[in-house]
Amino acid sequence: MDPKPLWIELLGGFRIRIGDEVIAAEIWRRRKVRSLIKLLALAHGYRLHREQLMDLLWPDADPQAALNSLHQALYLARRILEPGGSARGRYLLLQHESVTLAPPELVWVDVTAFEAAAAQARQRQDPAAYRAALALYSGELLPEDRYEEWASARREALHQEYLALLRELTRLAEAGADYALAIETLHKALAADPAHEEVHRDLMRLYALSGARQQALRQYQALQEVLRRQLDLEPDIHSQRLYQAILAGQLSPSGPAQEAATATVAAPSPSVTTPVATERTEELHNLPVQITSFIGREREIAEVKQLLTTTRLLTLAGPGGCGKTRLALAVAADVLHAYPDGVWLVDLAALANPALVPQAVAAALGLHEAPGQPLTETLAAALKPRQLLLVLDNCEHLVSACAQLAETLLRACPQLRILATSREALHIPGEVTWLVPSLSLPDPRHLPSLAELLHYEAIRLFLERALAILPTLRVTEQHAPAIAQICMRLDGVPLAIELAAARMPVLTVEQLAGRLDDCFRLLT
Repeated sequence: MDPKPLWIELLGGFRIRIGDEVIAAEIWRRRKVRSLIKLLALAHGYRLHREQLMDLLWPDADPQAALNSLHQALYLARRILEPGGSARGRYLLLQHESVTLAPPELVWVDVTAFEAAAAQARQRQDPAAYRAALALYSGELLPEDRYEEWASARREALHQEYLALLRELTRLAEAGADYALAIETLHKALAADPAHEEVHRDLMRLYALSGARQQALRQYQALQEVLRRQLDLEPDIHSQRLYQAILAGQLSPSGPAQEAATATVAAPSPSVTTPVATERTEELHNLPVQITSFIGREREIAEVKQLLTTTRLLTLAGPGGCGKTRLALAVAADVLHAYPDGVWLVDLAALANPALVPQAVAAALGLHEAPGQPLTETLAAALKPRQLLLVLDNCEHLVSACAQLAETLLRACPQLRILATSREALHIPGEVTWLVPSLSLPDPRHLPSLAELLHYEAIRLFLERALAILPTLRVTEQHAPAIAQICMRLDGVPLAIELAAARMPVLTVEQLAGRLDDCFRLLT
């Protein structure tokens, strides 16, 4: 008998059915067995090497024990998927050291369907296609696995994709003068992200343009309340000016300010893609707002900025956690004025398929694939006349794809510059690779006083993060040797220092310094 289709839902929660038969949730008693299926369903081609599964599911076990656990999980999963089937199974195969959900053509995963529908909606630019794609997003990815590291990046990427689709549908609806659909869509965006200021601002403007002036003013009050409650902030200057314009009656269905106000619907945010072309220079970027302060790196920022004036491809390289991304973002924010067409961040961390690198760049720039034309050619044609900086972040797992796209765009677009971050160089002509150093540290042979220690970046980072987590912390001269030891044992690596500071609520600085012999276990 041919196998029935295997339906896997991960958005809003984990559910599986085979054909028309739903597998009851209580049958999945073992968490690692559930996680095995979830990881395969999220993988490209529904396939993962057994070593990847062993590292993700049993990271602390020795290789043989992890392999035994994997075989046991495969056996139990097959028992659930095919209660009366063979031990080998038809839906779950281990071949050539890879585990696969098979046959792939009979596997349907809601995440894959949502991503495909989103791409199709952008290609068709049809509100109905957008609504069909949005309907597939039934909730955040695997809410029951909120603290699983392997799910968090993909969860955030899917959430941002959902918000981006809502904003794009809003623009389409407004272009067709369908204010009701635009307002309905923006309310869905607010339900997903209540403190998203630009969504509130778009709602204010659309209410005013559709004649609901009082509702527009109430929306501003709602924005004030949520920002104060969640972020202890006031609305920014753009929201305040829009509120004043609505209050003064300058925005109405037939008012002279309508055309100027229309531009705010596409206002960028750290989580939503934006078009390259805009006349508002303060919005010519999609750089995220940093929640924590950026410590030191003045010399590095100056050096990287200088290199960007002499090279068109600069790669910030170094091991994980050394601060490549934060340095790139700091530099990008500093050079905004030098690029008339903006600075655009492409975060590749959550991208698993190398073939999707051009789509990620196009999404960040708000560009869409032209019918009958490869997306790379569309990107090259759009960027050729523009003077902008493209920041390709986290290229290390997609080096070949990033290198190929970067070389193509740089050859076709004479005014384009690229700032990349990667654990290794892209290795294409004209690339300059700059190794990101650790934060400055004191000389272990001559430890200075606590006041003098504050001149070192690693020490300042540790203390600032520790005080943010534990405001009651009192640092005295007697703590200086232990603090210096912590930062030196961690080689001044920013991520490691931040993880160490996060342990301050449960450990003293002396205890923390003493336990760094097993830092990988301590700083998980």
